[in-house]
Amino acid sequence: MTAFFLKPGFLYSVGGAVVAAAGLNLGKVLSPVKPAVVGGLKEGYMFKDWFVGKLETSKEDLEDIVAEAKHMYEEELLTTNRSIEREKQILEKVDEVVKKRSAKSGSKTKKK
Repeated sequence: MTAFFLKPGFLYSVGGAVVAAAGLNLGKVLSPVKPAVVGGLKEGYMFKDWFVGKLETSKEDLEDIVAEAKHMYEEELLTTNRSIEREKQILEKVDEVVKKRSAKSGSKTKKK
């Protein structure tokens, strides 16, 4: 069996009483430490602004890198496609020349 002062309901009651008492005396408690708390919060806000600025800069740099890589990829893809089309045209011309020559040589062999 658990003691009544270890049950959660009792602990919450004691915690609530402590918070209420601190709230009533908050002005007296905070007076000596108020400048330190204000300074700490000010430094926290300054750090947050600095950190967010660094994150934005890093994000922009990363977006630039991704955009440049995408552009290079698309450019290379376009160049590859152009090369493939040019190779097809050359092979078609070679095929036509081979067919013409084989037709000429075929007609010469028939005449003999």
